Amino acid sequence: MRILITVLAITLFGCRNQQESKNKEQEPILIKSELPLTLAILNDFEQNGNNRTVEVNNSEFVEFLKTITTYQNEMNELLFDYRNYDTYNTLIYADENLVESKALEFQDSISEIGFQISASEGMIYLEKDPEFLNKFSQYLSEPMNQFRTQYSVEIRHPFSDDRGIIIYMNEHVKRMLFWENFAKENTDFELPDYAKDQFEMYLFYLMFGMDNTPIHDWSDSLQIQPDIIQKYKQIIKNYPDSEAMVYLNDYLDFLEQKKYKYDRSFDDTEEKNYLQCMESNTVGNNG
Repeated sequence: MRILITVLAITLFGCRNQQESKNKEQEPILIKSELPLTLAILNDFEQNGNNRTVEVNNSEFVEFLKTITTYQNEMNELLFDYRNYDTYNTLIYADENLVESKALEFQDSISEIGFQISASEGMIYLEKDPEFLNKFSQYLSEPMNQFRTQYSVEIRHPFSDDRGIIIYMNEHVKRMLFWENFAKENTDFELPDYAKDQFEMYLFYLMFGMDNTPIHDWSDSLQIQPDIIQKYKQIIKNYPDSEAMVYLNDYLDFLEQKKYKYDRSFDDTEEKNYLQCMESNTVGNNG
């Protein structure tokens, strides 16, 4: 049977270090003296990057991403619990006149060290600034810059929000195929599992949808949406050598047996039920 399609975390590395105690009165405004990491690493690249091999620079950049991601997660934990969080949250108000001055100061302080303000479900959080990451580009290899560019695209335009997919289907498919090809073409990439994980994540949600963007209609019939079926067939036709095609071809056979009706058992244990059904129907057992 083919590899298990798993529901993967959308965060970059999933290495969140939980802080045992939080001082809710602590001001979480970031200043250079509190986080020399981003600017210090950038300064190191500007001074030494041209004197090192791109392999070394790639490795340094990867370690930097891991460290800054951990820091980002920890700071967001503090931010959500901070007593003046509602003040900072005015940054996403439609009426700019309602944005608090302290919120603007906070935004300025994080932008200086490589972060930006993003929002999900009406709540702000810190995200890496793609423009800051772009400053490393001249020191990195072509594959690493391909990764960095796509990673930045996915920061600027998140895949999902509020339990729903918020990008167009064509973009969804484009990202899925990009990561599949990237994994195939860069087998020795410094982040060995990232591209494969992203590919499987995008494939999974293309096949099963999300709570607020299901692949079936909203009526009691639960029929799979015709445009979804058409998109599967288009991928199968246009990308005959892709791994995605193999999965979707098997999945279409399975859906045909179900008369293109969504199986609610997917809602609880999607991959388990899907793979068990495939195995019992001898669907997908040719690889």
